[in-house]
Amino acid sequence: MKLEEIETGLNLKENREEKEVLKVVKQLLKTLQKGGKVQGRLHKLSFSGGYGFQEIGSELGHPFLDDSFQPGKRMPNYRKKYLIWVGGVLFVIFLEPISHFFPDCYLEFAPPESMGPSKLRAFLSGLDRTLPKLKVSRIEYALDIFHPNPIVRKNLYGLIKAFLSIPYQRKVEVIENGETHARTFMIGRTKIYERGSDKDKKDQSWYPEDLDRLRIEHTSNRVQLMRRRINKLNDLLKSPRFFESHKDRYNFKHFRSSKLPQFFEKYNTNSFQEEREYYRKTIKNIYQYIKAFKPLDGFRKRLVEAMEQFDKDWKKEEEIYLFNV
Repeated sequence: MKLEEIETGLNLKENREEKEVLKVVKQLLKTLQKGGKVQGRLHKLSFSGGYGFQEIGSELGHPFLDDSFQPGKRMPNYRKKYLIWVGGVLFVIFLEPISHFFPDCYLEFAPPESMGPSKLRAFLSGLDRTLPKLKVSRIEYALDIFHPNPIVRKNLYGLIKAFLSIPYQRKVEVIENGETHARTFMIGRTKIYERGSDKDKKDQSWYPEDLDRLRIEHTSNRVQLMRRRINKLNDLLKSPRFFESHKDRYNFKHFRSSKLPQFFEKYNTNSFQEEREYYRKTIKNIYQYIKAFKPLDGFRKRLVEAMEQFDKDWKKEEEIYLFNV
């Protein structure tokens, strides 16, 4: 089977030969092993705290008001949005909450890709010294799977849809970009999508020739972070706990019962996650009829190793990052 024909072997809406599907998986992973790499990163970080406009201005510098901000579309709990560059990083700051139930400020930024784990930690240390009352609100934990061949990335996307199973998540959604036709597969707060580097991003997307990776990204909210003992910014400095919080999140499964469709048989839906939910409505304790899809154990191992490596790199000694304002 040629590489270009792989997606046909992963079409869940038709019956396939078992050997064909296994051959497809083996060939795709072999191709990925030769020409690809997996890398972990924190894509976007959000913080909140008791800081008003005057305090933000005296500590970070004078922020610029974003007149185009529409609270109803982006951040309904705040009246104003400000922008400021700090140490080469663009900070987005929301101020003037509509109620005293919300923190005085909500701050977020996306670290540049050149800022590796240890440099990001050094940068955050500077932020912690400047605004020590900040609490961690959200973190986007991302795994980038790089490969130069768009066919490989496209079919890896199909492979993940066919077998990925995330526990305790029922909402599944597929979003397609009308301009690039790039698809985003979402399971709860986890999304899988093809993308390029931040510097090549145009508006809210990329040109097809600028795509270079498939990303698996999960947004951990404050409740999830608190469960992992990440409350204040200082807690994050100790460890982002990428491995601890995500090692059991991404599993690849299929049905073990002959009463349910096998991985090479026609599904009622477009992904294993959806198919699991489809039968969960009529079959009690559906999880007892599910088992790991062993051919993807090696791929899952690579994902977990990238998480471990990120945590290790986070603790490496790094020269003090100049937190210039």
